[in-house]
Amino acid sequence: MFLLALLMTIYLFSSPLVVGAASLLITTAVIGVHSLMSGTAAADFGGRKATATCSGIVDGFTYLGTGVQAVSLGYLTGQSWYWWPIFLMPFALLGGFLALRIWHELPAATRKYITDVEEKAEIDLVPE
Repeated sequence: MFLLALLMTIYLFSSPLVVGAASLLITTAVIGVHSLMSGTAAADFGGRKATATCSGIVDGFTYLGTGVQAVSLGYLTGQSWYWWPIFLMPFALLGGFLALRIWHELPAATRKYITDVEEKAEIDLVPE
């Protein structure tokens, strides 16, 4: 996303096709991540009893971020449209950093399940 926002910044006033394509790709990526976060990750990390709460928290932060973005971009684009893609860059870097930090994280129940399955597989493989 950072590279696409950088591309948008470079071509903002010279190539509407590049800006439109980059915007479309950013939107597609964001919608995909939101779908995964609000459904799958909420179920994984919330467990049976807190899935709805986790999904609500994720969705709540999505709407909060949208509100902050609307107010901020409304002000910034009133000054110059050049700020529109630059505004996306810090959030793209932060999102990439956080994604790398939790890349291999698993909920406790999933870790326990994997451990149990691997132990059972090792027992089944040992010849008697």
